[in-house]
Amino acid sequence: MDADFDLGPDGEVRESGFRRAMYKNPGGRPRGYSPKIAREIKERLAAGESDEDEVDPESQEGQITTAVKTAVAKARKETALAGLNELELKIKTREYLPRAAYREATATLLATLSQGMRSLTDTLESKCGLPPAALEVVDEVINESLKNIAETLALFAGDEA
Repeated sequence: MDADFDLGPDGEVRESGFRRAMYKNPGGRPRGYSPKIAREIKERLAAGESDEDEVDPESQEGQITTAVKTAVAKARKETALAGLNELELKIKTREYLPRAAYREATATLLATLSQGMRSLTDTLESKCGLPPAALEVVDEVINESLKNIAETLALFAGDEA
């Protein structure tokens, strides 16, 4: 049995005998490709014009149109993936906080603030000896302030609260 190659003493394969021609990639642009046409098609697509009805997909311009659409779609996908990766990085580096953590911290702050403000009337009564009428006015002002703070925070929460 004859083979199309010889095995050398060092294990190297040497071709011998009948040899088929190797396929050689011509490289460069596809035949009939025009950068000018491609640019015009890309501009039309960016403007939102649809040219699917105008161009035969089997023609040279149809092939360019398909290639440009594919390239635009790939570029859009890569941009979206880059944005997602950047967002994930910002979350991992704690530059962005999850919404739940922000709400929890805000709720803790509001609870601490309201507890301190509500105990202010008792402190003023015991340490300063203010009359009950003045304490009622202070209590009303505190309640109104806490109500305004709660309404302002509700604007940040929106419908998700």
